[in-house]
Amino acid sequence: FYGTTWHLIFSMADEKQDSSSTNNLAAGIGYATSTDGVRFTPQQLPTALGDFGDGDAEWHEPDGGAQTLSLGMPSVALVNRTLRLVYQVSTRLYAAKLDLDTGFWRLWDPEVTTGFTGQSWATYGVFSPALLCDGATESYELTVGGYTDSTYTVRALGTGSSEDLVSWTTPAEALMDGVFADM
Repeated sequence: FYGTTWHLIFSMADEKQDSSSTNNLAAGIGYATSTDGVRFTPQQLPTALGDFGDGDAEWHEPDGGAQTLSLGMPSVALVNRTLRLVYQVSTRLYAAKLDLDTGFWRLWDPEVTTGFTGQSWATYGVFSPALLCDGATESYELTVGGYTDSTYTVRALGTGSSEDLVSWTTPAEALMDGVFADM
């Protein structure tokens, strides 16, 4: 909520996916606003944050494997009239910000996952970012899941800290390692 407007940023599902599947991937990020917090109006997003369309794109990993590309899992913090956003594309993280006064979006490129994927607990990428921000110092903490093997089934939980949402310092040790393997 900012001023007199509610801002909702959310993951969208691909309408073509089977609702009974356990592997439905996020197919885009949605953005809507509301003055009453009940009825929301969809807003235009930059193309890079929008829907992938058919949901059939693949991301080719360094080890030669391929996986279905997903876009979503946005995590947002409000800092000085600006929404700061970290979102997931496949097993990588990207960042963006929206100036609420001007409506101007800024997308950071390249990905912001580099500090995470160099760690043993995120060798094969990261997922499900959860962003926290200290509004007074504009410093960020991010908790993410990390994939520790090429099957993307063994997972860990790790953290990182940043002053700019782009460069991240991450500990070598995971908060929890080998968790969620049976999920």
